[in-house]
Amino acid sequence: MYQWQHILEQLHPIAFTVGFFALHWYAVLWLVGFGAALFFGLWLVRRERTVHESTADLFFVLFVGALICGRLVYVFFYRQVIFLVDPLRIFIPF
Repeated sequence: MYQWQHILEQLHPIAFTVGFFALHWYAVLWLVGFGAALFFGLWLVRRERTVHESTADLFFVLFVGALICGRLVYVFFYRQVIFLVDPLRIFIPF
């Protein structure tokens, strides 16, 4: 009845595999995020017809935010035990 509440428990971390290449959902979200940021940035440049310094700042903030939030989402959805046992391990990239 409430299967949508258990989607994250059933979600496999690999989106699809072609031969030896496996694309993880983590990478799919990165690509979607950067695509959205690129689309938004190009839309801003076209709308104002000039590139401002704030546009570069926006991309930098989006990139750093994507790194931090992407890591937190990965830890909270796939590695909750790591967060509970040793919270400092969240910041280790491997």
